[in-house]
Amino acid sequence: MNEIISNLQNSAITPSQAAKDLGISQDEFCEILSSKFGYEVADMELVDYSLADSLPLDMIIKFEILPIKFELNCVHIATKNPFDIAIISKLRNIYKDKIIKLLIAPPSKLDKKLAKIALYYGLNSIILQVRAQINSKDSSDDSAVLKLIDRILISAIELGSSDIHIEPSGSGAIVRVRIDGVLCELFEFDGDIYNTLIGRIKLLANLDIAEHKKPQDGRFTYSIDDRDIDFRLSVLPVIGGQSVVLRILDTHKMIVDLQNLGLNEVNLNLLKKSISKSYGMILVTGPTGSGKTTTIYSALNELKGKTKKIITIEEPIEYQMSYLQQVAVGDRAGVSFETALRAALRQDPDIIMIGEIRDHQSLRTAIGAALTGHLVLSTLHTNNAISAIDRMIDMGLERYLISGAVVAIMAQRLARKLCQHCKERVENNRYKARGCAHCVGTGYSGRVIISEILQITPNLASLIAKATPSSVILDEAIKEGFVPMSDSGFKLVESGVTSLEELLSLIR
Repeated sequence: MNEIISNLQNSAITPSQAAKDLGISQDEFCEILSSKFGYEVADMELVDYSLADSLPLDMIIKFEILPIKFELNCVHIATKNPFDIAIISKLRNIYKDKIIKLLIAPPSKLDKKLAKIALYYGLNSIILQVRAQINSKDSSDDSAVLKLIDRILISAIELGSSDIHIEPSGSGAIVRVRIDGVLCELFEFDGDIYNTLIGRIKLLANLDIAEHKKPQDGRFTYSIDDRDIDFRLSVLPVIGGQSVVLRILDTHKMIVDLQNLGLNEVNLNLLKKSISKSYGMILVTGPTGSGKTTTIYSALNELKGKTKKIITIEEPIEYQMSYLQQVAVGDRAGVSFETALRAALRQDPDIIMIGEIRDHQSLRTAIGAALTGHLVLSTLHTNNAISAIDRMIDMGLERYLISGAVVAIMAQRLARKLCQHCKERVENNRYKARGCAHCVGTGYSGRVIISEILQITPNLASLIAKATPSSVILDEAIKEGFVPMSDSGFKLVESGVTSLEELLSLIR
Protein backbone atom coordinates (compact mmCIF):
# COMPACT_ATOMS: atom_id res chain seq x y z
CA MET A 1 0.00 0.00 0.00
CA ASN A 2 2.86 2.40 0.84
CA GLU A 3 4.30 1.94 -2.65
CA ILE A 4 0.91 2.67 -4.20
CA ILE A 5 0.54 5.86 -2.12
CA SER A 6 4.03 6.96 -3.16
CA ASN A 7 3.14 6.41 -6.83
CA LEU A 8 -0.09 8.38 -6.37
CA GLN A 9 1.85 11.29 -4.85
CA ASN A 10 4.22 11.37 -7.82
CA SER A 11 1.39 10.93 -10.36
CA ALA A 12 3.13 7.74 -11.51
CA ILE A 13 -0.24 5.97 -11.43
CA THR A 14 -3.87 7.05 -11.33
CA PRO A 15 -6.40 5.96 -8.68
CA SER A 16 -8.09 3.79 -11.30
CA GLN A 17 -4.79 2.03 -12.03
CA ALA A 18 -4.15 1.57 -8.30
CA ALA A 19 -7.58 -0.02 -7.85
CA LYS A 20 -6.94 -2.28 -10.83
CA ASP A 21 -3.58 -3.38 -9.40
CA LEU A 22 -5.31 -4.29 -6.13
CA GLY A 23 -8.10 -6.12 -7.94
CA ILE A 24 -10.88 -3.93 -6.50
CA SER A 25 -13.24 -1.25 -7.80
CA GLN A 26 -12.36 2.45 -7.69
CA ASP A 27 -15.09 3.11 -5.12
CA GLU A 28 -13.73 0.32 -2.89
CA PHE A 29 -10.24 1.84 -3.18
CA CYS A 30 -11.76 5.18 -2.12
CA GLU A 31 -13.20 3.56 1.02
CA ILE A 32 -9.81 2.01 1.90
CA LEU A 33 -8.04 5.38 1.58
CA SER A 34 -10.71 7.03 3.72
CA SER A 35 -10.53 4.48 6.54
CA LYS A 36 -6.70 4.07 6.48
CA PHE A 37 -5.73 7.73 6.24
CA GLY A 38 -8.74 9.45 7.79
CA TYR A 39 -9.87 11.42 4.76
CA GLU A 40 -13.47 12.62 4.89
CA VAL A 41 -15.68 11.27 2.09
CA ALA A 42 -17.26 14.06 0.03
CA ASP A 43 -21.06 14.25 -0.07
CA MET A 44 -21.54 14.47 -3.84
CA GLU A 45 -25.32 14.89 -3.53
CA LEU A 46 -24.94 18.46 -2.22
CA VAL A 47 -22.68 19.93 -4.91
CA ASP A 48 -23.05 23.65 -5.67
CA TYR A 49 -21.88 23.96 -9.28
CA SER A 50 -21.53 27.74 -9.01
CA LEU A 51 -18.45 27.22 -6.82
CA ALA A 52 -16.62 25.68 -9.78
CA ASP A 53 -16.16 29.16 -11.24
CA SER A 54 -13.38 29.74 -8.67
CA LEU A 55 -11.10 27.35 -10.62
CA PRO A 56 -10.12 27.25 -14.32
CA LEU A 57 -12.32 24.79 -16.21
CA ASP A 58 -9.37 23.00 -17.86
CA MET A 59 -7.80 22.45 -14.42
CA ILE A 60 -11.02 20.92 -13.04
CA ILE A 61 -11.24 18.52 -15.96
CA LYS A 62 -7.52 17.64 -16.09
CA PHE A 63 -7.11 16.91 -12.37
CA GLU A 64 -10.68 15.64 -11.81
CA ILE A 65 -11.35 17.91 -8.85
CA LEU A 66 -14.42 19.93 -7.85
CA PRO A 67 -14.93 22.68 -5.24
CA ILE A 68 -18.07 21.66 -3.37
CA LYS A 69 -18.21 23.89 -0.30
CA PHE A 70 -16.88 27.24 0.95
CA GLU A 71 -16.98 27.43 4.75
CA LEU A 72 -15.61 30.58 6.40
CA ASN A 73 -11.95 30.58 5.36
CA CYS A 74 -11.92 26.95 4.20
CA VAL A 75 -12.41 25.54 0.71
CA HIS A 76 -13.63 21.93 0.45
CA ILE A 77 -12.31 20.21 -2.69
CA ALA A 78 -13.54 16.79 -3.86
CA THR A 79 -10.86 14.67 -5.52
CA LYS A 80 -10.10 11.08 -6.42
CA ASN A 81 -6.48 11.41 -5.35
CA PRO A 82 -5.84 13.48 -2.18
CA PHE A 83 -2.15 12.53 -2.32
CA ASP A 84 -1.35 14.29 -5.63
CA ILE A 85 1.30 16.90 -4.73
CA ALA A 86 0.78 18.77 -8.02
CA ILE A 87 -2.92 19.31 -7.28
CA ILE A 88 -2.21 20.60 -3.77
CA SER A 89 0.45 23.01 -5.05
CA LYS A 90 -1.81 24.49 -7.75
CA LEU A 91 -4.72 24.86 -5.35
CA ARG A 92 -2.54 26.77 -2.89
CA ASN A 93 -1.50 29.19 -5.62
CA ILE A 94 -5.16 29.91 -6.42
CA TYR A 95 -6.66 29.97 -2.93
CA LYS A 96 -3.79 31.91 -1.38
CA ASP A 97 -5.62 33.19 1.71
CA LYS A 98 -7.79 30.13 2.34
CA ILE A 99 -7.39 26.76 3.99
CA ILE A 100 -7.71 23.88 1.56
CA LYS A 101 -9.48 20.75 2.74
CA LEU A 102 -9.27 17.80 0.37
CA LEU A 103 -12.17 15.34 0.54
CA ILE A 104 -11.94 11.98 -1.13
CA ALA A 105 -14.79 11.43 -3.61
CA PRO A 106 -16.21 8.11 -4.83
CA PRO A 107 -15.03 8.09 -8.47
CA SER A 108 -18.38 6.90 -9.85
CA LYS A 109 -20.18 9.87 -8.25
CA LEU A 110 -17.48 12.44 -9.01
CA ASP A 111 -17.41 11.38 -12.68
CA LYS A 112 -21.15 12.06 -12.98
CA LYS A 113 -20.73 15.55 -11.53
CA LEU A 114 -17.71 16.34 -13.69
CA ALA A 115 -19.65 15.20 -16.74
CA LYS A 116 -21.93 18.23 -16.34
CA ILE A 117 -19.35 20.78 -15.24
CA ALA A 118 -18.95 22.38 -18.69
CA LEU A 119 -22.71 23.05 -18.76
CA TYR A 120 -22.69 24.90 -15.46
CA TYR A 121 -19.36 26.69 -15.78
CA GLY A 122 -19.93 30.45 -15.99
CA LEU A 123 -23.68 30.10 -15.38
CA ASN A 124 -23.43 31.89 -12.04
CA SER A 125 -22.29 35.13 -13.68
CA ILE A 126 -25.32 35.02 -16.02
CA ILE A 127 -27.63 34.49 -13.03
CA LEU A 128 -26.12 37.54 -11.30
CA GLN A 129 -26.72 39.59 -14.47
CA VAL A 130 -30.36 38.44 -14.59
CA ARG A 131 -30.86 39.45 -10.96
CA ALA A 132 -29.32 42.85 -11.67
CA GLN A 133 -31.69 43.19 -14.62
CA ILE A 134 -34.71 42.27 -12.43
CA ASN A 135 -33.78 44.96 -9.91
CA SER A 136 -32.98 47.54 -12.58
CA LYS A 137 -35.28 50.46 -13.31
CA ASP A 138 -34.75 49.89 -17.03
CA SER A 139 -37.49 47.30 -17.70
CA SER A 140 -36.70 47.22 -21.42
CA ASP A 141 -33.29 45.63 -20.88
CA ASP A 142 -33.68 41.86 -21.24
CA SER A 143 -30.20 41.03 -22.54
CA ALA A 144 -29.27 38.98 -19.45
CA VAL A 145 -32.34 36.73 -19.52
CA LEU A 146 -31.82 36.23 -23.26
CA LYS A 147 -28.28 35.03 -22.43
CA LEU A 148 -29.83 32.55 -20.00
CA ILE A 149 -32.30 31.35 -22.63
CA ASP A 150 -29.38 31.02 -25.07
CA ARG A 151 -27.52 28.90 -22.53
CA ILE A 152 -30.49 26.59 -21.95
CA LEU A 153 -31.39 26.14 -25.63
CA ILE A 154 -27.80 25.69 -26.83
CA SER A 155 -27.03 23.21 -24.04
CA ALA A 156 -30.13 21.20 -24.94
CA ILE A 157 -29.25 21.18 -28.65
CA GLU A 158 -25.62 20.19 -28.02
CA LEU A 159 -26.78 17.29 -25.84
CA GLY A 160 -29.08 16.04 -28.59
CA SER A 161 -32.26 16.65 -26.56
CA SER A 162 -35.75 16.28 -27.98
CA ASP A 163 -37.57 18.32 -25.29
CA ILE A 164 -36.84 20.91 -22.60
CA HIS A 165 -38.93 20.87 -19.40
CA ILE A 166 -38.98 23.95 -17.13
CA GLU A 167 -40.99 23.15 -14.01
CA PRO A 168 -41.66 24.75 -10.61
CA SER A 169 -39.87 22.96 -7.79
CA GLY A 170 -40.23 24.13 -4.19
CA SER A 171 -39.16 27.77 -4.04
CA GLY A 172 -37.56 27.71 -7.48
CA ALA A 173 -37.54 25.78 -10.72
CA ILE A 174 -35.78 22.87 -12.33
CA VAL A 175 -34.77 22.52 -15.99
CA ARG A 176 -34.68 19.01 -17.38
CA VAL A 177 -34.00 17.78 -20.90
CA ARG A 178 -35.03 14.55 -22.57
CA ILE A 179 -31.93 12.86 -23.95
CA ASP A 180 -32.36 9.57 -25.80
CA GLY A 181 -35.87 9.29 -24.37
CA VAL A 182 -34.90 9.82 -20.71
CA LEU A 183 -35.28 13.02 -18.68
CA CYS A 184 -32.05 14.36 -17.17
CA GLU A 185 -31.70 17.29 -14.79
CA LEU A 186 -29.82 20.18 -16.35
CA PHE A 187 -30.17 23.35 -14.21
CA GLU A 188 -31.91 24.60 -11.09
CA PHE A 189 -32.96 28.21 -10.52
CA ASP A 190 -34.46 30.29 -7.74
CA GLY A 191 -38.03 31.58 -7.97
CA ASP A 192 -37.17 35.11 -9.14
CA ILE A 193 -35.12 33.73 -12.05
CA TYR A 194 -37.86 31.23 -12.93
CA ASN A 195 -40.61 33.83 -13.27
CA THR A 196 -38.49 36.12 -15.44
CA LEU A 197 -37.36 33.19 -17.59
CA ILE A 198 -40.90 31.89 -18.19
CA GLY A 199 -42.18 35.36 -19.06
CA ARG A 200 -39.46 35.94 -21.68
CA ILE A 201 -39.94 32.51 -23.27
CA LYS A 202 -43.70 33.16 -23.57
CA LEU A 203 -42.93 36.47 -25.29
CA LEU A 204 -40.81 34.64 -27.86
CA ALA A 205 -43.92 32.62 -28.81
CA ASN A 206 -46.22 35.68 -28.71
CA LEU A 207 -48.18 34.32 -25.76
CA ASP A 208 -49.96 36.33 -23.07
CA ILE A 209 -47.46 36.68 -20.21
CA ALA A 210 -50.22 37.85 -17.85
CA GLU A 211 -52.20 34.61 -18.33
CA HIS A 212 -51.35 32.14 -15.54
CA LYS A 213 -54.52 30.06 -15.25
CA LYS A 214 -55.10 28.66 -18.74
CA PRO A 215 -52.98 26.33 -20.88
CA GLN A 216 -51.25 28.01 -23.80
CA ASP A 217 -49.53 26.74 -26.94
CA GLY A 218 -47.23 28.48 -29.36
CA ARG A 219 -44.17 28.25 -31.56
CA PHE A 220 -41.05 30.27 -32.18
CA THR A 221 -37.87 30.05 -34.22
CA TYR A 222 -34.45 30.60 -32.66
CA SER A 223 -31.14 30.99 -34.45
CA ILE A 224 -28.45 28.69 -33.05
CA ASP A 225 -25.06 28.23 -34.71
CA ASP A 226 -26.21 30.04 -37.87
CA ARG A 227 -29.26 27.81 -38.40
CA ASP A 228 -32.87 28.34 -37.49
CA ILE A 229 -34.44 25.76 -35.18
CA ASP A 230 -38.17 25.64 -34.43
CA PHE A 231 -39.48 25.17 -30.91
CA ARG A 232 -43.06 24.16 -30.08
CA LEU A 233 -44.10 25.59 -26.71
CA SER A 234 -46.67 24.21 -24.29
CA VAL A 235 -47.54 26.04 -21.05
CA LEU A 236 -49.59 24.24 -18.40
CA PRO A 237 -50.69 25.90 -15.12
CA VAL A 238 -49.76 23.67 -12.18
CA ILE A 239 -49.53 24.04 -8.41
CA GLY A 240 -46.65 26.36 -7.72
CA GLY A 241 -46.48 28.01 -11.14
CA GLN A 242 -46.42 27.01 -14.79
CA SER A 243 -44.93 23.90 -16.37
CA VAL A 244 -43.29 24.78 -19.68
CA VAL A 245 -42.25 22.20 -22.27
CA LEU A 246 -40.29 23.12 -25.39
CA ARG A 247 -40.32 20.53 -28.16
CA ILE A 248 -37.21 20.88 -30.31
CA LEU A 249 -38.18 20.58 -33.97
CA ASP A 250 -34.82 20.19 -35.67
CA THR A 251 -35.40 19.19 -39.29
CA HIS A 252 -31.73 18.28 -39.69
CA LYS A 253 -32.17 15.54 -37.07
CA MET A 254 -35.68 14.48 -38.01
CA ILE A 255 -35.49 13.84 -41.74
CA VAL A 256 -32.76 11.34 -42.53
CA ASP A 257 -32.07 8.93 -45.35
CA LEU A 258 -33.41 5.43 -44.84
CA GLN A 259 -29.83 4.16 -44.95
CA ASN A 260 -28.99 6.35 -41.93
CA LEU A 261 -32.06 5.39 -39.93
CA GLY A 262 -30.20 2.65 -38.05
CA LEU A 263 -32.11 -0.37 -39.33
CA ASN A 264 -30.26 -3.64 -39.74
CA GLU A 265 -29.61 -4.66 -43.34
CA VAL A 266 -32.45 -7.23 -43.51
CA ASN A 267 -35.13 -4.83 -42.24
CA LEU A 268 -33.80 -1.95 -44.34
CA ASN A 269 -34.23 -4.03 -47.48
CA LEU A 270 -37.69 -5.18 -46.37
CA LEU A 271 -38.80 -1.60 -45.74
CA LYS A 272 -37.45 -0.42 -49.10
CA LYS A 273 -39.24 -3.28 -50.82
CA SER A 274 -42.50 -2.45 -49.04
CA ILE A 275 -42.54 1.28 -49.87
CA SER A 276 -41.73 0.52 -53.51
CA LYS A 277 -45.23 -0.93 -53.93
CA SER A 278 -47.64 1.17 -55.97
CA TYR A 279 -50.56 0.55 -53.61
CA GLY A 280 -51.43 -0.96 -50.25
CA MET A 281 -51.07 0.06 -46.61
CA ILE A 282 -47.84 0.15 -44.61
CA LEU A 283 -48.13 0.59 -40.86
CA VAL A 284 -45.40 1.61 -38.41
CA THR A 285 -46.30 0.66 -34.84
CA GLY A 286 -44.91 1.21 -31.37
CA PRO A 287 -45.51 3.23 -28.21
CA THR A 288 -45.18 7.02 -27.97
CA GLY A 289 -41.57 8.10 -28.38
CA SER A 290 -40.46 5.02 -30.33
CA GLY A 291 -39.50 6.98 -33.47
CA LYS A 292 -42.49 6.11 -35.66
CA THR A 293 -42.80 9.62 -37.10
CA THR A 294 -39.09 9.74 -37.96
CA THR A 295 -39.38 6.43 -39.82
CA ILE A 296 -42.43 7.65 -41.76
CA TYR A 297 -40.76 10.94 -42.71
CA SER A 298 -37.62 9.10 -43.80
CA ALA A 299 -39.74 6.84 -46.02
CA LEU A 300 -41.47 9.89 -47.53
CA ASN A 301 -38.08 11.52 -48.08
CA GLU A 302 -37.13 8.42 -50.09
CA LEU A 303 -40.37 8.46 -52.08
CA LYS A 304 -40.83 12.16 -52.83
CA GLY A 305 -40.05 13.62 -56.22
CA LYS A 306 -41.45 15.46 -59.24
CA THR A 307 -43.33 12.41 -60.51
CA LYS A 308 -45.27 11.65 -57.28
CA LYS A 309 -48.23 13.42 -55.69
CA ILE A 310 -47.88 12.96 -51.93
CA ILE A 311 -50.42 14.29 -49.42
CA THR A 312 -49.92 14.10 -45.66
CA ILE A 313 -52.64 14.50 -43.02
CA GLU A 314 -51.13 15.41 -39.65
CA GLU A 315 -51.95 16.78 -36.20
CA PRO A 316 -49.87 18.89 -35.91
CA ILE A 317 -47.50 19.39 -38.85
CA GLU A 318 -44.10 19.25 -37.19
CA TYR A 319 -41.80 19.41 -40.23
CA GLN A 320 -42.33 20.89 -43.65
CA MET A 321 -40.90 19.03 -46.64
CA SER A 322 -40.64 19.90 -50.31
CA TYR A 323 -42.80 17.97 -52.81
CA LEU A 324 -45.33 17.19 -50.05
CA GLN A 325 -48.81 18.68 -49.74
CA GLN A 326 -49.26 18.77 -45.97
CA VAL A 327 -52.71 19.18 -44.39
CA ALA A 328 -53.17 20.19 -40.74
CA VAL A 329 -56.16 18.64 -38.96
CA GLY A 330 -57.63 18.71 -35.47
CA ASP A 331 -59.66 21.11 -33.35
CA ARG A 332 -57.35 24.05 -33.93
CA ALA A 333 -57.39 23.60 -37.72
CA GLY A 334 -61.15 23.01 -37.71
CA VAL A 335 -60.81 19.97 -39.97
CA SER A 336 -61.27 16.34 -38.91
CA PHE A 337 -59.09 13.45 -40.06
CA GLU A 338 -62.03 11.91 -41.85
CA THR A 339 -62.93 15.09 -43.76
CA ALA A 340 -59.31 15.76 -44.75
CA LEU A 341 -58.77 12.16 -45.86
CA ARG A 342 -61.86 12.15 -48.07
CA ALA A 343 -60.84 15.48 -49.61
CA ALA A 344 -57.28 14.24 -50.16
CA LEU A 345 -58.54 11.25 -52.15
CA ARG A 346 -60.17 13.68 -54.59
CA GLN A 347 -56.77 15.30 -55.20
CA ASP A 348 -55.49 12.37 -57.30
CA PRO A 349 -52.63 11.43 -54.93
CA ASP A 350 -50.15 8.61 -55.48
CA ILE A 351 -49.19 8.39 -51.79
CA ILE A 352 -51.07 9.38 -48.66
CA MET A 353 -49.51 9.66 -45.23
CA ILE A 354 -51.83 9.71 -42.22
CA GLY A 355 -50.13 10.84 -39.02
CA GLU A 356 -51.99 8.28 -36.92
CA ILE A 357 -54.93 5.92 -37.36
CA ARG A 358 -57.22 6.94 -34.49
CA ASP A 359 -60.70 5.55 -35.09
CA HIS A 360 -62.79 3.11 -37.06
CA GLN A 361 -63.88 5.53 -39.78
CA SER A 362 -60.37 6.84 -40.49
CA LEU A 363 -59.09 3.27 -40.64
CA ARG A 364 -61.86 2.18 -43.02
CA THR A 365 -61.29 5.16 -45.34
CA ALA A 366 -57.52 4.60 -45.32
CA ILE A 367 -57.97 0.90 -46.12
CA GLY A 368 -60.33 1.87 -48.92
CA ALA A 369 -57.66 4.16 -50.38
CA ALA A 370 -55.08 1.35 -50.17
CA LEU A 371 -57.44 -0.98 -52.05
CA THR A 372 -58.08 1.54 -54.83
CA GLY A 373 -54.55 2.12 -56.03
CA HIS A 374 -52.94 4.38 -53.41
CA LEU A 375 -49.92 3.72 -51.23
CA VAL A 376 -50.95 4.62 -47.66
CA LEU A 377 -48.44 5.09 -44.83
CA SER A 378 -49.56 5.53 -41.24
CA THR A 379 -48.83 4.74 -37.60
CA LEU A 380 -50.66 2.74 -34.96
CA HIS A 381 -50.10 2.29 -31.22
CA THR A 382 -49.42 -1.42 -30.70
CA ASN A 383 -46.61 -3.33 -28.98
CA ASN A 384 -45.58 -5.46 -31.95
CA ALA A 385 -46.36 -6.13 -35.59
CA ILE A 386 -48.68 -9.11 -35.06
CA SER A 387 -50.85 -7.30 -32.50
CA ALA A 388 -51.57 -4.58 -35.08
CA ILE A 389 -53.81 -7.11 -36.85
CA ASP A 390 -55.87 -7.68 -33.69
CA ARG A 391 -55.96 -3.92 -33.07
CA MET A 392 -57.52 -3.25 -36.48
CA ILE A 393 -60.07 -6.02 -35.89
CA ASP A 394 -60.91 -4.47 -32.50
CA MET A 395 -61.49 -1.18 -34.33
CA GLY A 396 -64.19 -2.90 -36.36
CA LEU A 397 -62.37 -3.72 -39.60
CA GLU A 398 -63.22 -6.95 -41.41
CA ARG A 399 -60.45 -9.49 -41.74
CA TYR A 400 -60.73 -9.75 -45.51
CA LEU A 401 -60.02 -6.01 -45.83
CA ILE A 402 -56.87 -6.33 -43.70
CA SER A 403 -55.61 -9.30 -45.71
CA GLY A 404 -56.31 -7.52 -48.98
CA ALA A 405 -54.92 -4.08 -48.19
CA VAL A 406 -52.02 -4.33 -45.72
CA VAL A 407 -48.61 -4.78 -47.38
CA ALA A 408 -46.35 -4.70 -44.32
CA ILE A 409 -46.37 -3.87 -40.62
CA MET A 410 -43.25 -2.54 -38.96
CA ALA A 411 -42.89 -2.42 -35.16
CA GLN A 412 -40.03 -0.56 -33.54
CA ARG A 413 -38.42 0.74 -30.36
CA LEU A 414 -35.57 3.17 -29.78
CA ALA A 415 -32.86 1.66 -27.56
CA ARG A 416 -30.18 3.84 -26.03
CA LYS A 417 -26.69 3.00 -27.26
CA LEU A 418 -23.94 2.43 -24.71
CA CYS A 419 -21.40 5.22 -24.58
CA GLN A 420 -18.33 3.96 -26.41
CA HIS A 421 -16.03 5.93 -24.10
CA CYS A 422 -17.09 4.44 -20.77
CA LYS A 423 -19.04 1.20 -21.24
CA GLU A 424 -17.83 -1.61 -18.99
CA ARG A 425 -17.55 -5.29 -19.85
CA VAL A 426 -19.44 -7.64 -17.53
CA GLU A 427 -20.13 -11.38 -17.49
CA ASN A 428 -21.06 -13.34 -20.64
CA ASN A 429 -19.17 -10.81 -22.80
CA ARG A 430 -21.88 -8.18 -22.31
CA TYR A 431 -21.49 -4.52 -21.42
CA LYS A 432 -23.12 -2.17 -18.92
CA ALA A 433 -23.44 1.61 -18.66
CA ARG A 434 -21.10 3.61 -16.41
CA GLY A 435 -21.17 7.35 -17.18
CA CYS A 436 -18.56 9.91 -18.21
CA ALA A 437 -18.19 13.44 -19.58
CA HIS A 438 -18.93 12.28 -23.12
CA CYS A 439 -22.41 11.02 -22.17
CA VAL A 440 -23.17 13.59 -19.43
CA GLY A 441 -22.94 10.84 -16.83
CA THR A 442 -25.77 8.70 -18.26
CA GLY A 443 -23.68 5.86 -19.68
CA TYR A 444 -25.56 6.10 -22.98
CA SER A 445 -25.09 8.21 -26.09
CA GLY A 446 -27.45 8.13 -29.05
CA ARG A 447 -30.15 5.61 -29.92
CA VAL A 448 -30.58 2.71 -32.29
CA ILE A 449 -33.77 1.27 -33.78
CA ILE A 450 -34.80 -2.22 -32.76
CA SER A 451 -37.41 -3.35 -35.25
CA GLU A 452 -39.37 -6.15 -36.83
CA ILE A 453 -41.09 -6.07 -40.21
CA LEU A 454 -43.97 -8.41 -40.96
CA GLN A 455 -44.55 -8.77 -44.69
CA ILE A 456 -48.09 -9.86 -45.47
CA THR A 457 -47.38 -12.66 -47.92
CA PRO A 458 -50.23 -14.48 -49.76
CA ASN A 459 -49.95 -17.28 -47.20
CA LEU A 460 -50.25 -14.91 -44.20
CA ALA A 461 -53.06 -12.97 -45.91
CA SER A 462 -54.98 -16.22 -46.26
CA LEU A 463 -54.46 -17.04 -42.57
CA ILE A 464 -55.64 -13.56 -41.53
CA ALA A 465 -58.79 -13.87 -43.66
CA LYS A 466 -59.55 -17.28 -42.09
CA ALA A 467 -59.49 -15.85 -38.54
CA THR A 468 -56.38 -17.85 -37.63
CA PRO A 469 -55.11 -17.10 -34.08
CA SER A 470 -52.25 -14.61 -33.86
CA SER A 471 -49.92 -17.19 -32.32
CA VAL A 472 -50.33 -19.43 -35.37
CA ILE A 473 -49.79 -16.50 -37.76
CA LEU A 474 -46.60 -15.61 -35.84
CA ASP A 475 -45.26 -19.17 -36.07
CA GLU A 476 -45.95 -19.24 -39.80
CA ALA A 477 -44.31 -15.84 -40.30
CA ILE A 478 -41.16 -17.04 -38.49
CA LYS A 479 -41.04 -20.04 -40.82
CA GLU A 480 -41.09 -17.55 -43.72
CA GLY A 481 -38.13 -15.61 -42.27
CA PHE A 482 -39.78 -13.08 -39.94
CA VAL A 483 -37.34 -12.02 -37.17
CA PRO A 484 -39.03 -10.86 -33.93
CA MET A 485 -37.90 -7.59 -32.39
CA SER A 486 -36.54 -9.33 -29.29
CA ASP A 487 -34.16 -11.42 -31.41
CA SER A 488 -32.84 -8.30 -33.15
CA GLY A 489 -32.40 -6.64 -29.76
CA PHE A 490 -30.38 -9.50 -28.26
CA LYS A 491 -28.01 -9.31 -31.23
CA LEU A 492 -27.36 -5.64 -30.37
CA VAL A 493 -26.67 -6.64 -26.74
CA GLU A 494 -24.24 -9.35 -27.83
CA SER A 495 -22.39 -6.92 -30.08
CA GLY A 496 -22.04 -4.34 -27.28
CA VAL A 497 -24.27 -1.71 -28.91
CA THR A 498 -26.73 -1.57 -26.01
CA SER A 499 -27.14 -3.12 -22.58
CA LEU A 500 -29.34 -6.01 -21.48
CA GLU A 501 -31.05 -3.72 -18.94
CA GLU A 502 -31.99 -1.24 -21.68
CA LEU A 503 -33.36 -3.98 -23.93
CA LEU A 504 -35.45 -5.57 -21.20
CA SER A 505 -36.94 -2.19 -20.27
CA LEU A 506 -38.21 -1.85 -23.84
CA ILE A 507 -39.56 -5.30 -24.70
CA ARG A 508 -41.05 -6.49 -21.40
